[in-house]
Amino acid sequence: MIRLIARKLYSAVIYTHRNTVLHNLTPTVKIIIAILLLISSLITSSLVKMMLILSYTLMLCYLGRRLIIAKDLLTVLSIPMVIVWFLTVLSGATMLEALVVVLRMYVIALALLIILTTTNAVHLSLILERLGLPQIITQSLALASRLIPITIRDSLDAATCAKLYGMSIWKSLLPIVVVSLERVSKISEALYTRGFAYAQRKYPLTLKISLADVVITVCSILLLVISIL
Repeated sequence: MIRLIARKLYSAVIYTHRNTVLHNLTPTVKIIIAILLLISSLITSSLVKMMLILSYTLMLCYLGRRLIIAKDLLTVLSIPMVIVWFLTVLSGATMLEALVVVLRMYVIALALLIILTTTNAVHLSLILERLGLPQIITQSLALASRLIPITIRDSLDAATCAKLYGMSIWKSLLPIVVVSLERVSKISEALYTRGFAYAQRKYPLTLKISLADVVITVCSILLLVISIL
């Protein structure tokens, strides 16, 4: 069960470059869409409106040919969502209200994954720097978004090897820790030799607003308006 969840999590968070509408959106627009979806899902308490927000989010996944992440994310969050639903009902909420809470959690996670799995890490970090975030924070987020899938992949490989040798899966944790520490050491050395955080970066990034950017942004704003009403 744990390995199944790990496989689904790996396929859900891995970045894959494709020539789709969602991949070709500017990173700034993707961030705006994620923020609008976050606000829309947080302010609404209607099940119908929440289903509308979920449908719109799934449509975005379809535009990026990433419907697989919606299915894999559902597998990963199935147990937490059931626990949240049960605890919400125990707190005095109705079953429908608890369902809204669960859908809200799923939509927020899916919106974040849409950005991470369809945006180049370098472009995302540059946009965040332009928005005023410190370089050390943006680069840490970019590295984390790429190292997490690698760590999950190493965990799956180590668990498979442990099973083939008849060992406990928990014994495979030590090699994973050693490999992760070695990878972190190499990355830190590479960043140090390149003068990370000691000089202002000047990477050219041309942002061209397309018709798809405008249409999807307007649709996201309309969705927020509907959620408020």
